[in-house]
Amino acid sequence: MLEEAFKKFTPAEAEERFDANGLPPGSVYDLQEVFEDAQAVHNEMVIEADHPAYGTVKLTGFPVKLSDTPANLRRSPPNRRRAQRGSAARTRLHRRSDQGTAGIRHNRLREHQAG
Repeated sequence: MLEEAFKKFTPAEAEERFDANGLPPGSVYDLQEVFEDAQAVHNEMVIEADHPAYGTVKLTGFPVKLSDTPANLRRSPPNRRRAQRGSAARTRLHRRSDQGTAGIRHNRLREHQAG
């Protein structure tokens, strides 16, 4: 219901109407808008990192800023291709584990019935 009502206005028009009625306006950004927001960039909430497969990529920064122990990115972001291969391997391992567990249960049941 609200979704249909908001579609009638541009984000700027909706913010203006909220503000005129004493409601705190605030846009919801997509990722591209987040990475281009001047305040986010100024507050170092956007960082760039070198990625082995994709080159330089933009990431969200660290939300907590500590003067004595500043956060830094020590590793490159995960490689999606490598993560997918790892996920497939975990799935195969999990299936084998389930099959092994089922076999153990079956053998115990047979032992119990025989005994």
